[in-house]
Amino acid sequence: MFKLLAAIIACAPLYAANVKLSCSDVNMDTWFCSTCLRFLVYRVDIAFDMQGVISVTSNIIPGLFSQMMHKPNAELNSKLQELMAWLFCEPNPVPLNTAMAMCGLIKPVFRLPYVPLNREKREQGATLLQQVQEHIPGCKDIQVLNDDDFKIVSKY
Repeated sequence: MFKLLAAIIACAPLYAANVKLSCSDVNMDTWFCSTCLRFLVYRVDIAFDMQGVISVTSNIIPGLFSQMMHKPNAELNSKLQELMAWLFCEPNPVPLNTAMAMCGLIKPVFRLPYVPLNREKREQGATLLQQVQEHIPGCKDIQVLNDDDFKIVSKY
């Protein structure tokens, strides 16, 4: 893996606008972010005059997240910490898809191996989502949903 990362880093300033590392080893993610990503983002910003953020949270509250990206807002950031933590209580995309289904934005259908969050987590999420409901585009109501409301499929 280190050889692959070295190759990505060597090529990134010339060819890549975005490199994302996602793996189950938290220590590896931390190493990559602290050792390589700063250099990579720094080089890409200089070479192409770009900047940006990819965020799971921005899928549910794009306006609020955009505000924080354009102007630092410690109060808003603090207010959203619980929601952001909840959105990462299980691997992506499970919490996000559960939240979007609870907001009525997508059908409550999951394809294995992904399954919706358990009822307790959905109740926690509903409370957090209700606090920002006016900022969730297209969300008219937030429902916890019962286990039976979700459809689990094994293939398309």
